[in-house]
Amino acid sequence: MPKLSALPSTTSIAATDTIPVTVGSTTYKMAKTDLVPFYNITNYGAVDGADITTPVVNALTAADGQGILFIPRGTYTYNSNSYTVDGDFLWINRDFTSAAVNPLASAENQGILVTFETPTDAVLDTNHSRVGISVTGFGLGAQHATGMRANLYNSSTDGQGNTGFYAHAQSDTDALGTFSLHGETRHGGGTTTGLNLELGSFSAAGSFYGIVINNTSSSLSAAGATNTLTGTSPIAHATATSMLVTGTNNANAMGGWVRGIHFHANAMRSTGNTILIDSVCDAHFKTAATATATTADIWLAANSGIGLLLAGTYTTSAIRIGAGQRIGLEATNAIKFGWTTANNAVEFENSGNNRVSLDLSATPGLRVNATKVVGTRKTGWATATGTATRTTFDTTTVTTAQLAERVKALIDDLHGTAGHGLLGT
Repeated sequence: MPKLSALPSTTSIAATDTIPVTVGSTTYKMAKTDLVPFYNITNYGAVDGADITTPVVNALTAADGQGILFIPRGTYTYNSNSYTVDGDFLWINRDFTSAAVNPLASAENQGILVTFETPTDAVLDTNHSRVGISVTGFGLGAQHATGMRANLYNSSTDGQGNTGFYAHAQSDTDALGTFSLHGETRHGGGTTTGLNLELGSFSAAGSFYGIVINNTSSSLSAAGATNTLTGTSPIAHATATSMLVTGTNNANAMGGWVRGIHFHANAMRSTGNTILIDSVCDAHFKTAATATATTADIWLAANSGIGLLLAGTYTTSAIRIGAGQRIGLEATNAIKFGWTTANNAVEFENSGNNRVSLDLSATPGLRVNATKVVGTRKTGWATATGTATRTTFDTTTVTTAQLAERVKALIDDLHGTAGHGLLGT
């Protein structure tokens, strides 16, 4: 047991080496090294209903940036402001010296506050890593082992700020990496999930989302809102990304992802949409120029009524491909078509050979096996009057009148007034 020494009521207590402990009407001193530093503001003169600015300052001075501050329930005045603490409050501190924390304001809204800061030593110096709350557990047979659990029942009607777990991160201009939620998951067997959310809707009212990612939080949406660390205003970040899937490739010993995003067979209703895009942006789906896919950038292998349905209003093109690219029409890609700038034509190929092409130059036409077979209309032709005959004839016995009837039929069929349109006036 630590040794207690009674102090006369007139003796001051040195904050640097002792802690006051009151038992009954007697105050004792105890060396800080004898027990966990615990600072109850009532031991420094704090009284419910009174101004406790000085007692709190004295308790914090005694704590010297460490220890545990205890504020019991009550109504207090602190720095000329009134605070009602409905339940006992603990402030657990580790090397935190910032004056930004208002202990009474924190006590109004929290049961436990943990603060810490790291020394300004070299980056990645693990000797000075700090963790506010660390939970380590082993599941050795129980159905569920939970490191930390938050249960929240929300019956608030304003719909704002009610969360089971809230993570906030803020970085200044020199920060190398800041994460609201960061975890490391190491799979060793069974099923391992980095983030597992079990969700169920019990009402058709309101909106129900599995995950919501906001680029700018509602607290920063108001005009004039600034970063509390740097004082800067929110801006449009050039490469802001709502979700980034990263990791290692197969060459790494840890392996990599087999699927970037996978929707389970039971994930969607039959009347739902696996992915619904309701935004206005440069491109709804885009692959980077440096990305390389082994088989296809988009691979549709499902059994559906339609593989690709474009039902919107597209002011330029519903589908567009780059010059020299092809669209395959069967599994081996032997039959395909595309645009070629050399001939300014849409070409249909079979096994790499240009079989049919539509020349779209200033002198358009139809080519078969690279030979032009149809070009622009030949003008100056007028249809003949009289009878048109399309039956066979014998060249050795045909008369001039019979031949004229067949010439008329041929011109009629090629003419633009009633035929194919290759001839015209």
